[in-house]
Amino acid sequence: MSEKSMLRRLIAYDRWANAQTRDSLAAVAGKAPRAVTLLAHIHLGWSAWMDRIGQIEREIAWFPELGLDQCEEIGRAAQKRWDDFIAGLPDDWQGIEYTAKLLDGGVSRFTLNEIVTQLVTHGSYHRGQISTLVRGVGGEPVNTMFMRYVVTGKG
Repeated sequence: MSEKSMLRRLIAYDRWANAQTRDSLAAVAGKAPRAVTLLAHIHLGWSAWMDRIGQIEREIAWFPELGLDQCEEIGRAAQKRWDDFIAGLPDDWQGIEYTAKLLDGGVSRFTLNEIVTQLVTHGSYHRGQISTLVRGVGGEPVNTMFMRYVVTGKG
């Protein structure tokens, strides 16, 4: 599998996992608003890294209190930006480093593989928290592990 294919696969996995999480939240969103906030936070991470890659400085409310529909809108907008970005990558994209201003004010350089790895693991971390919150209000959390994605034929 090429690096670009693997990159696309990881992004597709994260989207699948977020969709599964959203579906599990639908039945309990009113009882678990913090869980919806965490899902929005995952989507905002993808959006923020697009901003960083494009050298756009923008204030972000990292943990917004939103409804599930608003959360999904943020996710769709971030997905569109990433789809457009990936489609436009040059052939030599693996050698490109992106300078990013970090939350602590520092500046560092990252490859696209590093950025996507950060985003996917960040999502997994928060989906675990969401599952705990969903279970805590009587809902049924979903298995969003990567291997589940693979064995269901999605990946």
